[in-house]
Amino acid sequence: MSPATPSPATAPSPRVLRVFAYGSLMNPASAERALQRPLAPHEIQAMELPGYVRVWDSRHRVFCEALGRETDAAFLNLAAAPGESAIGMVYTVSPAELERLAAREKGYGRVDVGPALGFPPDEPVWTFIDPRGLGEGSAGDGDCVFLDAYEAKVLTACAPLGEAFVARYRASTRPPAAHLPRVPGAYRFADPVQRSLT
Repeated sequence: MSPATPSPATAPSPRVLRVFAYGSLMNPASAERALQRPLAPHEIQAMELPGYVRVWDSRHRVFCEALGRETDAAFLNLAAAPGESAIGMVYTVSPAELERLAAREKGYGRVDVGPALGFPPDEPVWTFIDPRGLGEGSAGDGDCVFLDAYEAKVLTACAPLGEAFVARYRASTRPPAAHLPRVPGAYRFADPVQRSLT
């Protein structure tokens, strides 16, 4: 008699859960608010995800202090790009940490890119991709800005990994749409859950 197929309730859990971070989740100080623990440098591994590039087309509502009001802002996303690759960072998370990261990444869907990164099928590597992306290098029309502070947060995360990593980051990131006004200063998410975990 052949063994029964496990039901979803009794199926074994993955041995390891990992996250491929490519934007602000590369910044330990930023990710720690959702992880609720320190993220040590030795936990982070630089890796390249083939078939993707970074684009500035994930749109989120924020309060921008320089403007004194709410506005939409462009955030990083991944877009399919055969023959190219996006450099990022991989680190291990618990199931509860993954759920908090998913809550923080509102509007993004979880995609298992483990096979593309060379991990076994039972060791998924989750990344967050916004399916609402509005096209390469674009954040759509209307009231939308480019946040200098968000870009600085991402570049701060890249710097400790050296000049070569920063150069690969820039090479695997499309420029933002030219029409987006750059806005300095602090910002916070309008959504209270995103704000509490960012």
